[in-house]
Amino acid sequence: MSFELVPQGRSAHLRYLAQSLPSGCRIGAAPSFYTTYFAKSYYYPPTRYPEPILHGVFEVKPAGAFAIVGVSSKYPQFPLVVIGRFATSRTGPAEVPAYPFKCAKGGWPRTLHFSLHAALRTSVGDGTYTGPVVPPPTGITGTVRATVVGGGRVLTDLAISWYCPDSTNAGFELGPTPATGEFIGSDGAVDGHWTPIGSWSGRFEPGDKLVGTFTNLGSGDCTQRQSTSFTAALTSG
Repeated sequence: MSFELVPQGRSAHLRYLAQSLPSGCRIGAAPSFYTTYFAKSYYYPPTRYPEPILHGVFEVKPAGAFAIVGVSSKYPQFPLVVIGRFATSRTGPAEVPAYPFKCAKGGWPRTLHFSLHAALRTSVGDGTYTGPVVPPPTGITGTVRATVVGGGRVLTDLAISWYCPDSTNAGFELGPTPATGEFIGSDGAVDGHWTPIGSWSGRFEPGDKLVGTFTNLGSGDCTQRQSTSFTAALTSG
């Protein structure tokens, strides 16, 4: 979960709400999550008394708690509701209802709990990033395209294609979607994720640059079982 609170008079305005939720049953050591950016979000600050939450949510916020409502562009009829408390001005717990997957094993609780803390984020610009695939292996060429939304919080598209010296070629794409994808951490990192033919990881660096690697396990070309690098820079916002 990530968002930004901007002072506004005696209250605050919330923007750049990004929320990660499970995408299925919890199987293996690395359960799968997806992250959604909510372009429409509303903040209800703590109050001394219980307060109804509006914007299509039939729920009452407890006294002393804050509430956040996120409205998805794809499913506006199913708003996200976050309830939390600030233990200090910079930390506090929060909870979010989770989808009740029917799992034989490895299920999730009906409510997911988060520990919030204020953090300085690496500046990551929204928009399209493009760049090359670089060796090893020797002689490889290729291109990468990535799309970022949500104030630098969500990677909604990653497309990589490459060409080997022996004229074989391959590639993969994760996305595109308007607002859902991989979470970008406050340090600019996108942790390792599986692709249709392997895995990849990357990091956004100052100056709106993306660097990363992918490991190909399935296409049988010159990148097979190698860690191949790529770089990209923000080209349109």
